[in-house]
Amino acid sequence: MLEDWLQFDQYKRILDIRFKIKTQEPLHIGAGKGVQFSPVDLPVIKYYVNGNYFPVILGSSIKGILRSIAEYVCSLPDVSIKTCKRGDCGRKYREFLRRASEEKSMVEVLEQFCIVCKLFGTEMFNSRLRILDAFPDIVKTEYRTGVAINRRSGSAKTKALYELEYIPAGINFYGRMIAVNTPNYLIGLIFNSFEVLNNGIFKLGGFKSRGFGLIKISDASVSAEVFEKGRLVSYSSDFGLSPLDERDTLVAIGRPDTYSSFIKAWENYVSTK
Repeated sequence: MLEDWLQFDQYKRILDIRFKIKTQEPLHIGAGKGVQFSPVDLPVIKYYVNGNYFPVILGSSIKGILRSIAEYVCSLPDVSIKTCKRGDCGRKYREFLRRASEEKSMVEVLEQFCIVCKLFGTEMFNSRLRILDAFPDIVKTEYRTGVAINRRSGSAKTKALYELEYIPAGINFYGRMIAVNTPNYLIGLIFNSFEVLNNGIFKLGGFKSRGFGLIKISDASVSAEVFEKGRLVSYSSDFGLSPLDERDTLVAIGRPDTYSSFIKAWENYVSTK
């Protein structure tokens, strides 16, 4: 059954996961210092859509923080699932490509990947997640003036005044991710990571040590396309997702307990490791 989802040669199912992100503190996803034509020194990233510049939370930023949290979750004493260090999984894949004439199959190599790399990918192996940029329901940013501090004297540096743009607390963003051939327990790991993020252990963006970056994710929903032999057989937000391997468990979507059922699938996976 592992071959059903470890490779991308054939679709088994595609999950469409949508969620809301609410800023609990000011948020700064920086566009870089000295952006051309910007009236501030440190602007936030914006997209021009329908005549307005919308601040945006990049999908890469969301993916980065979720990967960090997933690694943290796996390291917890009651989970204790080993994850790779310093790109070990990527090296295994490069070695496989270099020695592709040998008998070891790609599936055998991918089975050796840590669970985080199986989900989020490596520099040479695709992620199962396609995380889209998140856009707000209103266009609103604010500004704060700051000054750099001289680390030796503890006083303000001369000519170091700057203006910072940020998204204020209380703004809703709407996010979306597409999960391809992903077992229910790995979706549960994502949702468990949402819960850790909501506890305030991790923050997003810049200036985190200055009261920025706390967010909360809520209202997660899941719909699915299910394939058999590469052909779409069902599209719905209300049916059961069958296990994709021997450690996976059935999860019914479109129900009030769907979110917690995915987390339960993750907990079942951990208990059988």
